[in-house]
Amino acid sequence: MNRISVIIACYNSGALLERAILSVINQSMKQVQLIVKDNYSTDPTTIQILRQYQDQITWIQQNDIGIYDAFNQALEKANGEWIYFMGADDQLADENVLSNLMKYDFVPKYKIITGDILNQNIQSRWVPNRFHSSFGPKLYWKNAVHQQSCLYHRDCFTLFQFDAKWKVLGDYQFHLKLYQSNFKRLETSLLICACDADGISKKFNARLYEEEWEMKKETLSGPILWFNFPWIQIKKWLKSANN
Repeated sequence: MNRISVIIACYNSGALLERAILSVINQSMKQVQLIVKDNYSTDPTTIQILRQYQDQITWIQQNDIGIYDAFNQALEKANGEWIYFMGADDQLADENVLSNLMKYDFVPKYKIITGDILNQNIQSRWVPNRFHSSFGPKLYWKNAVHQQSCLYHRDCFTLFQFDAKWKVLGDYQFHLKLYQSNFKRLETSLLICACDADGISKKFNARLYEEEWEMKKETLSGPILWFNFPWIQIKKWLKSANN
């Protein structure tokens, strides 16, 4: 078994995919499985990159209905003790990230290790340059954990997987479920990944907040759920008015 399985979801990602792949295969830690889940890309550059590195990656070509479906499919092929997810436009912060993360693999084992990410190509004043992930009560009110700042023990996926029907916030729901399950977590300040911050989750539009409410209706209950409805409306108004 590898120590870590890194999963990249891609579709017509172009030249950025090579940057993501190289940031993994150039890691100083070598017990790493790299899975690239490709939704039958048609872009010649993407296809050429996948073929160029096919001997160094596990390349899965399979139809999916979105990024969380792609992640679930890739998990079926993952043989690592730990799982890490990234997008095709992300890159690990440096060549020692994974070996540094494994320094925290203590006994009794943590099930989740978190760190920081660096946001690039920021489009909104609400997005910080450096984001520190933290599991805690504030997770009920805001997405306080960035997926690319998380290393998950494979035990996390014996209880939950991503719900593929969500287009933006499947990772947020997954983190809420993990938080409520009381898995042992370790919070660090290690810079793990550099991520593009120009996706829909960073644009704070109506679609995002509609999905947040639908997701929370499935995941939360009681006063926390019902206080979330006005809170989501306030967030929506503040960010649309001041973006």
